[in-house]
Amino acid sequence: MNKPLAVKYFFEHYLFFDAVSAGQIAASVLAAIISIVALNKDFRSKTLALQKEARMIRLVILFVTGLSILNAFISSYSSHEDKWELKNQLNKLRGDNKLLQENLTKSQLALQKSLDDKAAGITASQVNSSKRLLESADVLRDIVGGTDEIPAFQFAISSVTKMGAILNNNSTSPVYNLNVTIVNTDKLSGCKLIKAKFGNAYNKSCFDTVARDFGVIPIIMSKGAFSMELPARQYSDEVGHYVVFLMYKNRRYRLENIVKIIDHNIRQASRVIEFDNNYKDLKARIVKQPRGYDLPTVNWKNEFPIKLNRPVFGIEF
Repeated sequence: MNKPLAVKYFFEHYLFFDAVSAGQIAASVLAAIISIVALNKDFRSKTLALQKEARMIRLVILFVTGLSILNAFISSYSSHEDKWELKNQLNKLRGDNKLLQENLTKSQLALQKSLDDKAAGITASQVNSSKRLLESADVLRDIVGGTDEIPAFQFAISSVTKMGAILNNNSTSPVYNLNVTIVNTDKLSGCKLIKAKFGNAYNKSCFDTVARDFGVIPIIMSKGAFSMELPARQYSDEVGHYVVFLMYKNRRYRLENIVKIIDHNIRQASRVIEFDNNYKDLKARIVKQPRGYDLPTVNWKNEFPIKLNRPVFGIEF
């Protein structure tokens, strides 16, 4: 601690009187001095009674002066204590006020964060609601308009001595107004070929025995199926080749399907070909079969040498 600060600390903590108290003490001392000086003439008196009285008065003056000085010190000390108590209370109030300001700032930040979080939650909820609304609209559109996917063809045992087929709608939306015709191409080779105005064709009476026209199927529900018989199939047939013609949403498809009985189990291969209104092939894809149900590699040109694109009694090839 440097010297000026030490002096200030001494006066504030150990010297318990202020300027007023110092003035009171000085006045008391001065009054005592004047009174004692005034009594000197009585001390010079040769009368013993006057001298004795002067000594008594001097003692009284000194006693009263001492009491005045002591009272000044006591008053100054009491004032000093009250001052320090007030200063401590003021410092405490300042500390409480600072703490209150900090708590208020924290509360404001917490409130702002809570409002921001709620706003973010509301925004996220609105986004999720909009997303669900769009998804619901898509589902509703699919339900009303139907799926864009065509059903998958699958061979199935319909009885102990009979094999059939089903069209599986694997979509979550229905299939509406599906036109279906199926042709047994193995037996088609036994039909007589004739000439028609639009090109080469098969005799209708023979064609009707190897083909089945199901017309328009109004609806296949989501995850539903449509069952159909395989035309001209014999129980003893170990191999079968079938072409399924589909017309769906003004688009034409040819499904080439092969079935073989191997170790009393059905094995299948399928290919989907989309073609246009001029019977020109657009694109083709192989349908993946379940494990243990599929056939080995298939040479599709050898399996279906005749190109069929028109499911009527006159079929171009």
